[in-house]
Amino acid sequence: MEPELRASLRQHRSGSARYSSPPSLWRNGTTWSKAIHFQPGPSVGAVLIVSLLLLLVLTVLGVVMMQTTRMQERMAGATRDLNMSLQGAESGLRYGESVVAAYRAA
Repeated sequence: MEPELRASLRQHRSGSARYSSPPSLWRNGTTWSKAIHFQPGPSVGAVLIVSLLLLLVLTVLGVVMMQTTRMQERMAGATRDLNMSLQGAESGLRYGESVVAAYRAA
């Protein structure tokens, strides 16, 4: 066994190293290297909480934008219906005027 690996195993057994499991060897090209297993600290949970809060904010923002878009679609549809009704009324009045004008001429 290599002297570096023996020293790291001694550190692991004594508790002075931050390994979650004993160091192992892995093949790196043509040489053998130590695989260090990092033990996460307390800040790893904070990243999860921050990312979940960010996801919640983006979800609420998306829902609000969809509601706003739906309201704008309804307003545009109501304006179109109003315009079509106005054009139909104007067309009826023009037809009535032409009937009255033809009746007077006859």
